[in-house]
Amino acid sequence: MEQQDQHALEQDERARWREFGAWLEVEMRRRYPSHVALAKQAGLAQNSVRDFLAGGRRLPDGSWRVPNPTDVTLGKLALALGLKVEGLYERVGGTYQQRNPDRYRLGVGAASAATVDRISRLEDRVQDLEDFIRERLGDTPPAARPRRRRPPS
Repeated sequence: MEQQDQHALEQDERARWREFGAWLEVEMRRRYPSHVALAKQAGLAQNSVRDFLAGGRRLPDGSWRVPNPTDVTLGKLALALGLKVEGLYERVGGTYQQRNPDRYRLGVGAASAATVDRISRLEDRVQDLEDFIRERLGDTPPAARPRRRRPPS
């Protein structure tokens, strides 16, 4: 893709998120006094809601990053606003998978062979460390180990 085409796509994406932020502001104000109240009700981070309202955020290098919420996040937001999540999907350009097709080229939830191998090696290392710790603690299972008590104050 040419650089000019890529720039146009990025501008379209920014415009879509700015529009979403303006719409979200109106919907939020109908029900909540602030983004903090909405975030609390939705169970989301205040920064996430603020980023949605702003249509993204500026990164330290000066570039702009549009939000990329998961379907769960959009579901929480819809529930807190009393809206259908499908309406939010439409406004943000689709579900997470639809907005991120490159992440799903191998199929939903599929991992590359290298990733599977790395996870397997890490699991082996964790098991080795757990065995080592058990040996050092005298093979006492965690539930049977006496708890250390603090001296009275």
